[in-house]
Amino acid sequence: MDFDVVIIGSGPAGGMAAIQCAEAGLKTALFEKVNLPRRKVCAGGVVKRAIKLLPKDLEYPIESICDTVELRLHDPEKSFQEHRKDLVTMVNRVDFDYAIIKHAEKKGAQILDGVEVKSVIPCEEHVDIITANKRYSAAYLIIAEGANSRIANNFWDDDRVLAPALESEIMLPPEKLSEFQGVARFDFDIITSGYAWVFPKKDHISVGICSFSSKKPNLNKLFDDYKLKIGLTGQHEERNRQGFIIPVKPRQQTYMKQRMILVGDAAGFADPITAEGFTYAFKSGIEAGQAIVKGANPEEVHQLYHKGINEAIVQELNIVSKLSKPFYFSQRMRKTLFKRYGARLCRGMADLIEGKQSYHKALAKRAFIARLIINTK
Repeated sequence: MDFDVVIIGSGPAGGMAAIQCAEAGLKTALFEKVNLPRRKVCAGGVVKRAIKLLPKDLEYPIESICDTVELRLHDPEKSFQEHRKDLVTMVNRVDFDYAIIKHAEKKGAQILDGVEVKSVIPCEEHVDIITANKRYSAAYLIIAEGANSRIANNFWDDDRVLAPALESEIMLPPEKLSEFQGVARFDFDIITSGYAWVFPKKDHISVGICSFSSKKPNLNKLFDDYKLKIGLTGQHEERNRQGFIIPVKPRQQTYMKQRMILVGDAAGFADPITAEGFTYAFKSGIEAGQAIVKGANPEEVHQLYHKGINEAIVQELNIVSKLSKPFYFSQRMRKTLFKRYGARLCRGMADLIEGKQSYHKALAKRAFIARLIINTK
């Protein structure tokens, strides 16, 4: 056998899994089809609860830090802010992802970048990993390919809900950039069923828009309209406008088959309201790695992994999926929530970002609001 564990994909979920396995002394390999470091389309806002999951000795570059989260509604015009220390850490995904991968390499993982996995063959005692030039074998395979997970879709039905999004980097002069610094901004009615965001970085802002509608809106037009809405009326250099997809409902299946484990976006682990995925990528990668380290056989690994993700990820995301429908698809409900509970919603979002609260616990304390939201058609 070539490896104890093979991981496909060099994103946060794959990187965190590699760290867990390599640190425990397992012979670990991570395959990435492109050469590293590589660009990743993403707003790059790492919430505080996700930061807490990172290894204490991991060093990574920071673009900026936001101590304020802002929720906005434009019809009628309403804005709510909550201020707390280090709510969202802004990163460049090229540098951030690469820092995690280099940390895994330092722990002993073998990084095989520029090597595309063509197919995998699960066997009783191992998994075969086929590339263009070689065949490898591993006791376990962690699939961390991201939202466009080709290998995962060969073995799992793809019943995830995937939301289209558009993101771009807009370069601003210092005086204009200062208007956005320190605030992670979310606008909830720029698009009928979705939201837009502004995340400040070192020398630019990351601007994006995400749709949860099945009607396929013109995201480019909506994006241009949003730029005007946030005051970008002049000629500003724009870089890397690019579309991507965000899973907003997890696969409704087991997350381990035979000796193969799904993590991160490949499993559909992202928040259906905020589309935040770092927390669930880190958590699922950690739990997958630890399950393999601790499990004596595939059955034990399966039990350990699902126990680790069931309450913290799967149950939580299924609850949020129910909440997101009236929030995004009922304009009346959204306006009512902002009018009556806007400040409370903003505080609640800050609690979630910090990891002080979960959706499940928050709703348990507010049973009436929970019934009102979930029963809304």
